[in-house]
Amino acid sequence: MWTANLFQTTTGQIGAQLHIEAASWSISLNEIETLSIQLRKSDLPKVDLKKWLAPWWAGVILSYDGVPIIGGPIVARNAESFRFVYLEVRGIRQVLAKRLVAREMSDWSKLAGSVVQYKGYSLGTIAKKVVQLSTGPKMGGALPISYPIGDQTVKDDADHQRTYEGFNIGNISCHDVLTKISEVSRGPDIMFKPRLVRDDQLTFDMVYGDEFDPRIDQKGTPVWDTTAVNGEVTDLDVTHTGTYQTNRVYSSGAGASAGTIIKVATDQKTIQKGFPLLETTVSISDSKNGNVVMNHAKGQLAANIAGLTEIQMTVRADMENYVGSFWSGDLAHIIFDNTWLSFPEGTTKMRILNMNGNLSNNVKMSLQTED
Repeated sequence: MWTANLFQTTTGQIGAQLHIEAASWSISLNEIETLSIQLRKSDLPKVDLKKWLAPWWAGVILSYDGVPIIGGPIVARNAESFRFVYLEVRGIRQVLAKRLVAREMSDWSKLAGSVVQYKGYSLGTIAKKVVQLSTGPKMGGALPISYPIGDQTVKDDADHQRTYEGFNIGNISCHDVLTKISEVSRGPDIMFKPRLVRDDQLTFDMVYGDEFDPRIDQKGTPVWDTTAVNGEVTDLDVTHTGTYQTNRVYSSGAGASAGTIIKVATDQKTIQKGFPLLETTVSISDSKNGNVVMNHAKGQLAANIAGLTEIQMTVRADMENYVGSFWSGDLAHIIFDNTWLSFPEGTTKMRILNMNGNLSNNVKMSLQTED
């Protein structure tokens, strides 16, 4: 059963329950979650609604059988009609899109010359420290984010160094920095998963991949059998795309004109097999680190070196694999019979990229094949 509650964005303190008329939600890997809610005016809680529906001050957490699934701040003043109120909610990472990776300063005239630098940590740990800097130390910066993963130190090489300069304020929003960390070669997946500390207290666990495995750790591997009669899988479509397929990526970093840092990653194997040269570009204009610029080229190449096979699958999420037991980013095993042209008979490993739904027991997912 789906339930929803208000909460205060900065503290995670849970408030009144909401009686939801309708809702739709979406959780994508390494992105900001979205939640849209419709409420009857006659069912609104008897609280100070000017405060508890105020954008950014208040948020909503949506749970399934008591397990928090998606939540974050209300991001726009509520729309309404004669009978209904409509709320737009985004994941807690939306707040980080409005935070800069810059230190709080008593003299802001010195900001342009300030530098934030991390060395000798795994990329996941650097991501955590970026979030910590963007929250607690800042005036009004507190957010209910927990950090269950300890620091991971690694060899202090150029691949594990990140520098954020104060004059570059247009390129150092915390959300954008996290995205760039995830997009390099073997960059970690990063998610903020809601969790109840107690009945009246919410937190968001920042989880991410480590130096050895960029994927987020998962407790178990869901198995969906498309061959089962009256099973969990109720609908499935397969799509293929070569739109973004490439075998050479040009990555540009900081600099101007002929002084711009440019790195190139090429897959010679596909060219040797007779594929045409397919070139694309990626820009990391704020990075002076040539290794980082190169790793963005490698990451883009690895993600698009082959045409993508994706499935859109709808499952009943009130059975063995229930909502809250699997997440975007998880590896899943999908069982196919011999009638599918796109997959061999048996089990195929796939990665959940997106999961979305409403207030029913059905969850729609996008999955891609995993090597």
